[in-house]
Order: sequence, then C-alpha cells, then structure tokens
Amino acid sequence: MTTRRWSSTIPPGDDVGDRLLVHYRLVFDPDDDRRVLTQTWSSTISNDGPIARIDLLCSGFRKF
Repeated sequence: MTTRRWSSTIPPGDDVGDRLLVHYRLVFDPDDDRRVLTQTWSSTISNDGPIARIDLLCSGFRKF
C-alpha cells in the first residue's frame, strides 16, 4: 500500500500595484521519496471580483 503525505505553506497574497502575488511551496513524501514543488503566481482581479488573468511559474517536482 502506498502512503501519500504532503504539507504546504500558502500565505495570503500581496498586492503589487493592481495585481495579486502569491507564492507557495508543497512538500510531498510518497514512499519516502521526498519531493518539493514551488509555485508563484500573479493575478489580475476583475472589477466584479473573479480572477481575470493568472501568470504562473512552477518549479516542477524537485528532489528534496
């Protein structure tokens, strides 16, 4: 049986001009093969509330 474990740290976003900036990190430990993934995204929020655009940068799953 495979045990899936993960943890994350997702802080609230920061306003950068008219955009919202969010950076987070996820740590996965499937079968004692620890991996980390980081993502940074910047978004534009439309006037009526929903996200209008997201630009995402992802590290991919890296050995930790």
